[in-house]
Amino acid sequence: MIVLLMASYPAALINEYLPYPQQFLQRLNTLQILFLKSFVFFVLVLFVFWILNKAGFSRKEISKKTSQVIFLSFLNVGFWANIIFDYALKISEEVVKLAPLTKLLFGSTPAHFIWLLLPILALYWFARQ
Repeated sequence: MIVLLMASYPAALINEYLPYPQQFLQRLNTLQILFLKSFVFFVLVLFVFWILNKAGFSRKEISKKTSQVIFLSFLNVGFWANIIFDYALKISEEVVKLAPLTKLLFGSTPAHFIWLLLPILALYWFARQ
């Protein structure tokens, strides 16, 4: 779980700055662009996860408590939701309409910062215990 969470960070960063050809993107509609960016993000997560797993980073997870794994899973899903909603809002706010609470929790700039920082702080806190 920790390796999957840590693989999300470089995947999000790479996908944010990946140069998609503009001529290709102009032929796609908004939902197709959202699907493309989301799909590339998940492929990158799996690729970075595979690299980290091969490097032996997953061996420490065996001793984690169930409550920690559940909490980190919640943070991972929140982080991924934040990334996907951010892609959607950058593409078109008119087509992708989020509920006000969803936009506050996942689509705002402070929420993006919090979801980016919260998993790192949780990992640091669990490591200190």
